[in-house]
Amino acid sequence: EYALATSSSDLDTTLSGPYAKGRAIGRRAALEATWFPTRRLAVGAGFEYETRDASSGSARTLRPSSEETTRTFGLAARWHATESVAVSFAASRSEAESVSPPGGSTYQRVDETTTRVGLGAAVRF
Repeated sequence: EYALATSSSDLDTTLSGPYAKGRAIGRRAALEATWFPTRRLAVGAGFEYETRDASSGSARTLRPSSEETTRTFGLAARWHATESVAVSFAASRSEAESVSPPGGSTYQRVDETTTRVGLGAAVRF
């Protein structure tokens, strides 16, 4: 999967001054694979990479204001005990970093790591 999203905005600051302009571009690529070692067991793995760049400034000069990058790794398994009962397990780890403003002499950097674990069951009637 590949996705690209763009957005822009204009902000009128004062009647006599120039207006501010903003733009954001986001990109996302994901890859997922599932393998069935037996008829009743499914094992999967996935990877996702996402970026978002934002710029702002006057109408003539847009400067980078923030840059975000996220990487997510995931594993999953689903076992069908019978035709109507299944048990699933999923785990993912997401690492995100954000820099505002990128390339500046002074900047703010935020690193975030999120780990998710899920256990589920399904019954089909």
